[in-house]
Amino acid sequence: MASEILKNPHTSLEQFAELTKWCFDSNHHFALDACRALVNIYNEYVFQDKKKLRIFYDSVQELISQGKKKVTASITDLVGFYLEHQIKQYYGELIRSIQELLTSSITFVKKTAIKLLAVLTRHNELRRMIINILINKFGDTDMDIVNETFKCLKTEFYQDL
Repeated sequence: MASEILKNPHTSLEQFAELTKWCFDSNHHFALDACRALVNIYNEYVFQDKKKLRIFYDSVQELISQGKKKVTASITDLVGFYLEHQIKQYYGELIRSIQELLTSSITFVKKTAIKLLAVLTRHNELRRMIINILINKFGDTDMDIVNETFKCLKTEFYQDL
């Protein structure tokens, strides 16, 4: 399924929906695989074109503000705005699913979820929310999780410098 999305991520809403649904699976390893696939798709393809995704309303408002008197939007424009809106919604769901994985009792699952979130901090989209989730892991009772969080945040932020 991930390969179908990779062919054309902006028109594969059904595959985005299916992979996002799998991210909430009760089998944590299966959910982690789905999350890894989606994180890869967002990193490699979606955020290569855009720095930030917009909701439908904002895209239409920008189109209106660009027009002087009469604004006409083509079907292609509106479909593109809709696709971007949906992809943004699925991105939020991905982050929520990774956040749920952080509540697992399995250390490996938590560490992998931390790494996935840390990778997503490279992008402006929902970055504050992701950083807040990671900072909250400093209060975890398992020191391995606290150390992993520190290591991942340090690595990601030093890449920016």
